[in-house]
Amino acid sequence: MGYSALVKKIAVALGGNLKLCAGAMLKSPVFVVGFNKSGKSLITSYIANCSGVSVFPGEGNDVLWFKGLYPRHVRPSHVKPLWLDPDSFVREAIDSDPDRFFKAKSILSIYQLLRAPTGILVNDSGMLAAVLPEIIEYFPGAKFVHVVRDGRVVSYVAARKIMQDGSSNELIRKKCSRHEFESVFQAQAKYWCWILDRVESVRCKNPDSFLTVRYEDFCKDPQRVFLSVREFVGIKNGVCDEVDLPFHGPVNENLNFLRDMGWRSRVVARNIQEDWLVRFGYE
Repeated sequence: MGYSALVKKIAVALGGNLKLCAGAMLKSPVFVVGFNKSGKSLITSYIANCSGVSVFPGEGNDVLWFKGLYPRHVRPSHVKPLWLDPDSFVREAIDSDPDRFFKAKSILSIYQLLRAPTGILVNDSGMLAAVLPEIIEYFPGAKFVHVVRDGRVVSYVAARKIMQDGSSNELIRKKCSRHEFESVFQAQAKYWCWILDRVESVRCKNPDSFLTVRYEDFCKDPQRVFLSVREFVGIKNGVCDEVDLPFHGPVNENLNFLRDMGWRSRVVARNIQEDWLVRFGYE
C-alpha cells in the first residue's frame, strides 16, 4: 500500500468520528468536475505535478460523496443509476445520510493535514457535479475547475462503455441487454445537459469560484490553458516540476467518434444538446 493510499485509509477511518471539528481544518480545496471522459483526470494529473498539491486518491465517490450508492453493486435496487435518473439519485444520497457532506469534509481535512498541511487539496470526480449545490454550501471557500468536452462524443463513449460493461457479470449483462444502445445514448446525452445545467446554476451565483476549461482547447494549447488553471487554483510560479504536457489533438479523436456513431446518433444528440453545444462552440 502506497503512502497516499495509507493516508486515505486513515482519513476515512477517522473522518466520521471527527466530523464536527475536523472540517474546520480544510484549506484551499479544489474540485475538478465535469462529465466522464471530459479530461478531468488529465488536467488533475498536471496540477498534481506542482509542489504543495495533494490529490485525494481515486475519485472518492465510494467514501466521500456517494457511500452506499457507489459502486453500483452496493446501490439499493430501487435506486436508478445517476445517469438515468439524476434527480432521484441525488435525493437518495442526501436523504440516506444527512451527515454525508460533514463526513466528506472531515475526511478531506484529515487527509490534507497528514499529506500536505500547508498546500492545496484536489479532488477529481466525474459524479461530483451532481451535488454541486451542496458542495458549495459545505465548502464555501472551494474553487471548481469545470472541464467540458463535446457532449456528442462523451455521451457516445459513456453509452458504449455501459453496454460493454458487465461482460463478465451475468446480472449486469442481462440488465444492459434490455436497453437498446440508442436509448442508453439518449439518456447519456440528456445527462450531459443536466450536468451543465447543474454547474451553471451554481456558477452563475459564484462566478469567481469557477474556471471552465474545454478539453479540446487544453490539447490544442496545453501551456496556455494549464497556466490559466494554475493561476486560478492559486499555485505560484516556479513551484511546478517540469511537466511533459501533451500536444496530441483530441479533436481528431472526437472526429473519429463522431464518424463512428453514425449520422442518426449525431442527429439525436444534436436535437437534445443543441443549446449547450452551440454555447461551447461545438456547432
